[in-house]
Amino acid sequence: MHRLGLHSAVILTGRVSDAALAGFYALADVYVCMSEHEGFCIPLVEAMVHRIPIIAYRAAGIPYTMGSAGVLLDDKDPALVAQVAHLLCTDTSYRKQIIAGQLEQAQKWHPDLARQAMSTWLRAL
Repeated sequence: MHRLGLHSAVILTGRVSDAALAGFYALADVYVCMSEHEGFCIPLVEAMVHRIPIIAYRAAGIPYTMGSAGVLLDDKDPALVAQVAHLLCTDTSYRKQIIAGQLEQAQKWHPDLARQAMSTWLRAL
């Protein structure tokens, strides 16, 4: 970030309040997740619901959370991530397509569906 002169364009927040988090989602153009160690990644679902296109590294539980939504990358190359981010910010049609897929995927993780699935599972015991 500093080497590329991006320190004024990137915010590393640490822990934030729910209100601040909502504000960050409202300001975001793209959500980038390059983690190699996520299980089910709730922030990805939050980004989906907030209509923020996602670029994520295909590792651990990320593909499970993402399904076929967003943009999954097999390479963490910063130039590639930047190219995809630029595309998502400038190609309105592509952006809308990605967001539509994410909204569909987010519905799979809706709490009501989770409760229903858990109830069905428990009844089968």
